[in-house]
Amino acid sequence: MRPLNPRIQHQSLKGAREAVKVLVSAGAPLSGRSSGPAPGTPAWVDAVTEIRRLPGDSLYPPPWYLEAIGAWILAWAHEWPTGFADAFGADAAVVTAWARAHILDHGRYIKLRRIAIANLATIL
Repeated sequence: MRPLNPRIQHQSLKGAREAVKVLVSAGAPLSGRSSGPAPGTPAWVDAVTEIRRLPGDSLYPPPWYLEAIGAWILAWAHEWPTGFADAFGADAAVVTAWARAHILDHGRYIKLRRIAIANLATIL
């Protein structure tokens, strides 16, 4: 596989960092507390899309971030299925499959999912 152009790598990294910030403010269990008001669900969908389109060998975000984002996605999909389906439309099943594929440890997933549900409950 041919390496990405450095300019594209920089843009992807910048986009990924912004996407992670959006997801943290939306309740993804990546830090102790969400900072600032949560953006609306269209911004969440855009952030998830940005993370999902990163190359598999991308160094950022690290695997444990992807696992936390996956737990957040699955929590949203399970606890608020109508809102999740409305937000992602035809891509909902693909997004949940991506999330499941990034769960590394079932015990940690349960803990992250509980945190995500608690965070989402204050927002949704």
